[in-house]
Amino acid sequence: MKDADDHISIGQNDTGSLESALGLTQPEKPPTQGVGVQGIAPKPIELTPAPVADWAHLVELPPFQMYAVEKAGKSASDVMAWIVQFVGERGHSMGEQELYDDYCEWHAKKGYWPKETPTGAPLD
Repeated sequence: MKDADDHISIGQNDTGSLESALGLTQPEKPPTQGVGVQGIAPKPIELTPAPVADWAHLVELPPFQMYAVEKAGKSASDVMAWIVQFVGERGHSMGEQELYDDYCEWHAKKGYWPKETPTGAPLD
């Protein structure tokens, strides 16, 4: 509507806004964008894997010391000086489970300790 002074006025019942009355319209806003990662499944973090055996206990056992002496080809007189390193290196190269399995197989074949397990526990 124009009044006598050629001003544009908007009445209370007008549904348009001042911008539309002046011919100014705002462009439509684009859809909201979100940022995120999809499609990658989380991998559980295992800080310290459970050991296969109690290696600290095994290195103290005479059967395991004998096994280490045979496999490493080193002296039994100073076995405690090198056995921990032997377990670490052998466990790393062949795998901890494989090292333990190899020792258990060796223990059974020797037959020197028929009344105990490879871990030194008595059999009933």
